[in-house]
Amino acid sequence: MKKSFESEQFQHPLIVGTYNTNNPVDDYKDFCLNFANEIGAEKIVDVGCGTGLMSCALAKKGFEVVGVEPAKPMLEIAKKTNCSNNVKWDHGLAKDLLDYQADLVIMTGHVVQFHLTDTDWNEALDGIYRALKPEGYLVFESRNPNVHFWKPGKAQASWQSTKDSPDVTNDEVYGEVRSWIDFISFQDNKLEYNINYYFVETGETVISHDILKFRTQKELSQSLENKNFKVLNIYGFWDKHPVKEDSPEFIFIAQKQ
Repeated sequence: MKKSFESEQFQHPLIVGTYNTNNPVDDYKDFCLNFANEIGAEKIVDVGCGTGLMSCALAKKGFEVVGVEPAKPMLEIAKKTNCSNNVKWDHGLAKDLLDYQADLVIMTGHVVQFHLTDTDWNEALDGIYRALKPEGYLVFESRNPNVHFWKPGKAQASWQSTKDSPDVTNDEVYGEVRSWIDFISFQDNKLEYNINYYFVETGETVISHDILKFRTQKELSQSLENKNFKVLNIYGFWDKHPVKEDSPEFIFIAQKQ
């Protein structure tokens, strides 16, 4: 089985080329910027930085940023952005992080959930611990396994797209892109699915097969404590509303001990 960062979503030139159009950072950008300011951060590591949207947003506000990404095609796009001179780009996984003496490490999107095994996740936490200076902070998100948002009628409309009712975006270079998701299974808190991308101008369809691991709030908290992180806050979304049973996700704020 391919590793998550080897899926077509992060490797195929057409999908990678339209990634910024299809995956804006609106949900979490303000939260991360505000939190970095609140703690007086100077150096930030963006793990799974992708094409660099969040890294650039941080760099433009004056933070020293390290963008870490395992998918080379994504990282190549990041290196071509207009903020590339203000970000240090590193190719690698969370487990490979160096002793950056960072004030803050962030993981947004599905980065946490691409760590499919407990070994993967624990190794990632070891790398993050190494990257942080004493009492440095970790911020990440992970979807709530109790909310099966891929089922009809649930929240998060972007996951309700179908071939007959796709999500539609317009990319400046590649034109109209229609995308929809086919769900395959949900077993052992792992969601297996295909994302279909149809490029109208070329008539080409590219399918990305992916798997996400859903961990409970308790599991995530325990894993952090086991690696000498103190959980400071858990929110139900980036707008800081409290965690409820039906919260779409968990936003963790933890501190290195």
